[in-house]
Amino acid sequence: MSLNDYQDMLVDAIESKKVNQYEYKPRTSAKDVTSYYKETKGLGLAKLAEQVVGRQPGVKAKEDKPYQAALRSFQRIEKGQYQQSSEYRMRLSDTGEKLPPKQILVGRALPKEFEITVEGDQDQSDGSTRPRTFSVTFKGDEAKAFADNPSYRAFFYKHPGKYSPKMVDMFDKGQYKLTVTRVS
Repeated sequence: MSLNDYQDMLVDAIESKKVNQYEYKPRTSAKDVTSYYKETKGLGLAKLAEQVVGRQPGVKAKEDKPYQAALRSFQRIEKGQYQQSSEYRMRLSDTGEKLPPKQILVGRALPKEFEITVEGDQDQSDGSTRPRTFSVTFKGDEAKAFADNPSYRAFFYKHPGKYSPKMVDMFDKGQYKLTVTRVS
């Protein structure tokens, strides 16, 4: 086997270095606000209605008409039955502005710097093998160039040991053949 036979391991290691990229948007729609209260706070629509319109002191929830109207409105919004009235639209918008922005995954990208480690068993001149570990840190444009066109040759040329093309050939098929066992 040659080093090229382990190319998938190198590509997978580069892929694993990618980090999620997010966009942050304010919670402006009624659906955003009601979803936030239900999922994040675990409080539900009743608590949202209470925060938006308040509760009348000493009045049971069933008898508090403004609270009940807001609650019904939010329940309809949640079910997608109708758009909220302009009265509640303004109140929900004000509430949404006070909430943390929603996080939207927009993709994955490599950081400006990442390290690749190649582990394997290397043949020795006496016929035995020994475990080897090689690590290289890629930065800036060099990191992007390597990620766009990964190869073990580029990896070993960049290695602090500055392996020559002849030595890399020996890692590939020669006397010091490297059998890759893990790439991270």
